[in-house]
Amino acid sequence: MKRLVLIAIILLSKITAIDDSSASSIIEKTERKFRSVEDYQVNMVIAIDIPAFRMPKKNYTVFTLQLVKKDQQLRKLLKL
Repeated sequence: MKRLVLIAIILLSKITAIDDSSASSIIEKTERKFRSVEDYQVNMVIAIDIPAFRMPKKNYTVFTLQLVKKDQQLRKLLKL
């Protein structure tokens, strides 16, 4: 029984090692997609429902700017 479990663990580790390249490609594609978005704004409502803990709903607005692109545009404009 122990040998069977050991063999199963070894085989699964080999399979997951093969999928490492696909995980890297997924991360790369996600990074590329994230970099393609220049600026965005997100409105969030946070509500916590924990017994014996009271907190009112909070509204947040999050802004994100791709500063690298903005810096490059500014340098071109100023010709630095």
